[in-house]
Amino acid sequence: MPPPAPTTPRIEASGLCRRFEIGPRTIEVLRGVDLAVAPGERLAVIGASGSGKTTLLHILAGLDRPTAGVARLDGCDLYAMSDGARAALRQRRIGLVFQAYHLLPELSVLDNVLLPARIGRIRSAEFAAVRRRARDLLERVGLADRADHRPNELSGGEQQRVALARALMNDPDVVFADEPTGNLDSESGEAVLRCLFELSAGPQRTVILVTHNPEIAARCDRTVHLRDGRIESSPIAPIAPH
Repeated sequence: MPPPAPTTPRIEASGLCRRFEIGPRTIEVLRGVDLAVAPGERLAVIGASGSGKTTLLHILAGLDRPTAGVARLDGCDLYAMSDGARAALRQRRIGLVFQAYHLLPELSVLDNVLLPARIGRIRSAEFAAVRRRARDLLERVGLADRADHRPNELSGGEQQRVALARALMNDPDVVFADEPTGNLDSESGEAVLRCLFELSAGPQRTVILVTHNPEIAARCDRTVHLRDGRIESSPIAPIAPH
């Protein structure tokens, strides 16, 4: 029998460069990064502070235009799109978890989780089902009883679990997590990681996790190392379902 046809990478980078002009200085943050991540794969990007991890994540998530190179989602060039089209795609298909929780302090926990769905202009007939999904996500991260609280009434670990529920609200194809435990103690960080991996489980959802911690990276399917804006090991994975 012939071998199965290769699967299109969920996320792909080709020759990514990112430079910043600061006065007379040019700072090269990424220097020709090539990367392919399969549907369903959990990838850790590890490196020291300043190695370019967060910049790479922002480009792959459609948040920051590269100086050179191409970033693709399911074969679609993210930066060939208009800003509006890219924002709409990001809203539908990408979930983001940052080291800082970025919860809106004036909203309840439940309304923070609902934000991605509200941005998508859900129809009134759908709202009850969407609200049930938000409450279900809060239950799955262990915070069902905190739905009506404000973020400042929660611990850091609880706020990060709310941020994770928000990232998953629209059932994204890709979850990007940038040092999601960086501000947390070990117990709170473990709770966040457990929720991240349990809630993102599935044959098609891809997770890209930025970390400086090798123990956290080891919990992913594969690790790539960034040093001075370049990938040092295993940049291209065999593309196969998870």
